[in-house]
Amino acid sequence: MPRPRLLSRNARRLTWLLVAVSVPPVLALLWLGGQLIKQDRDLIAQWDFDRRQIAAPLVAKALHATLEELERSIATTALPANAVRLTVASDRVTVEPRGAAAWLPVMPPLPEAGREVFAAIEADETRDPRAALAAYQALARSRNRAVRAGALMRVARRHLRDGRADAAAVAYRQLAQIKDAAIQGVPADLQARRWLFDVLLGAGRRDAGAEAAAALERDLLNGTWALDRETWHFVVISTPFGLEAGLGRPVVVTPRQRAVSELADELWRQDRAPARQARRRLVQSEGLSGLVLVGVEDDRATALVIPATTVEPWLRAAIASAGTSAPVSLLSPAGEATIGPAPITGAATVFAPGGETGLPWTLALGPGDTGDLEAAASTRRGLLGAGLAAVLALVAGSSILVWRVMQRELAVARLQTEFVAAVSHEFRTPLTALRHVTDLLEESDDVPVERRRQFYQTLGRNTDRLQRLVESLLDFSRMESGRQPYDLRIIDVVALVEPVVADFQRDAAGAAVVVLRVAPDAPRRVRADPVSLSTAIWNLLDNAVKYSPAGAVVEVDVVPHSSGVAIMVRDRGIGIPDGEQHDVFERFVRGADAGVRGVPGTGLGLALVRHIVAAHGGSIALESVHGAGSTFTIALPEASCRES
Repeated sequence: MPRPRLLSRNARRLTWLLVAVSVPPVLALLWLGGQLIKQDRDLIAQWDFDRRQIAAPLVAKALHATLEELERSIATTALPANAVRLTVASDRVTVEPRGAAAWLPVMPPLPEAGREVFAAIEADETRDPRAALAAYQALARSRNRAVRAGALMRVARRHLRDGRADAAAVAYRQLAQIKDAAIQGVPADLQARRWLFDVLLGAGRRDAGAEAAAALERDLLNGTWALDRETWHFVVISTPFGLEAGLGRPVVVTPRQRAVSELADELWRQDRAPARQARRRLVQSEGLSGLVLVGVEDDRATALVIPATTVEPWLRAAIASAGTSAPVSLLSPAGEATIGPAPITGAATVFAPGGETGLPWTLALGPGDTGDLEAAASTRRGLLGAGLAAVLALVAGSSILVWRVMQRELAVARLQTEFVAAVSHEFRTPLTALRHVTDLLEESDDVPVERRRQFYQTLGRNTDRLQRLVESLLDFSRMESGRQPYDLRIIDVVALVEPVVADFQRDAAGAAVVVLRVAPDAPRRVRADPVSLSTAIWNLLDNAVKYSPAGAVVEVDVVPHSSGVAIMVRDRGIGIPDGEQHDVFERFVRGADAGVRGVPGTGLGLALVRHIVAAHGGSIALESVHGAGSTFTIALPEASCRES
């Protein structure tokens, strides 16, 4: 069987050739589609980058305008939320709101009575304490608040020396009411309150003393007094009258207060120079983070410390005015995000340095929402995708079609090869018989009459067999080309079937028993070509006998059918597997068991039957169980009485 192997090898080669021809274009199209999509995405990214490059100066300009407007009225503008204003004059520093700083670089000057005012009284105090107390009390009624403050301090001290703590406390309370005067360089009211809680504690009145110390701490941290660093530490830490000694714990200064105090010290050192100019800068510390605006007017400099939370709304307004949706960040000189999200590493971020924009930050615009650009590109991508899909579908469909056609043609070629071999075998058998009988007749002229009659019968049967074989081939060829003539006329189907069965029974020569049964109610009139229909029935009988054991019974039934009349040919042979039942009516197709069992045939019989039945407007059906036989049913329409 070299031919089938050759065809199979050719099929594999053609399959690999088809794959080699079709796969590279498909891969090239996919690669090209990927490159086009990538190029489209890169183009959108570039458009977004260009758009952000245009928006960056606009955002900077809007933010710069906001800061300029604030700087023009930096000393008088309403204080933004959580902001701090420091005013640096030639002799003092003020802070707004009060309490924002723990201490200031310099204290405002306060009047203080000199020692010479009380020198004469102090000289006689040891000799006549009572006279000295009266003199101090007289001075405590002076209109000069500095003298009054100094006198009350000495009245309280005199009472303490005499052991009158309550009287001393009264004097200190009176002293605490005097503002804008100093004692020993410290505001008089602050000094009085320091001494007061010490007197109360010394007199055993611990609750009253602790309450007075706590009230002093609260007012001190709230900025009631503008103290420099040395005075603040003296008031808080010094002994025995230090505030921490009275509280029994440290005074807690917030990181923000400490940071504002340090900023005030820095501004005081810088802005005392005569050539002071307005400037902007950032401050970043544990307790203070934000923008510092410094404005100079006449001999006074004003610094506005604005936290990042206050700048954020200004930034949002600037972004809105620029018409961009990109995420905007304000970066410190060190590259840290002070406002807004941190720039994504590796992203195509647009940077606008402060040296170019006049801002204290570097402006960073990261990749934003490209939905509008994506929407504009979606139609283009859709068309591209549809085009690629169409081309791929065309290539894939064409490849599959070519592959199927190729496989079909190869299968047909293989079947034709097998058909030629089968036909050759079919011709060889009767030809061999004819040749053998002819040789016997030629060898002797004295063959007995009976023997000669048998020879002639053998010659006739094999000649008929060859004629049927040739006629079937010619009929199939004409049917395939549509040139087969059919002489359709009204006939009695039973009258057609009976002689076919009888002739076949005689021709079968005992190979099988054919039983014909006709249902009484079966229609008999059909419109048919007697010769073609007889050929179809003969082929079914021939198949039934071929695939049945010797002497088997083949049943032929003529019964009613929904479409008219049915001719059923049933055998008890080897049957047809389910997987082959659909293909047995195709040309050149023979069942697998036929080759295994060596059953002769051309593979045209059932294909011929299907053509004939279809030409009669009927149908053929197959019911088979592998190993239990098959039933072929020809259904023909009944001819009406009006048809001639």
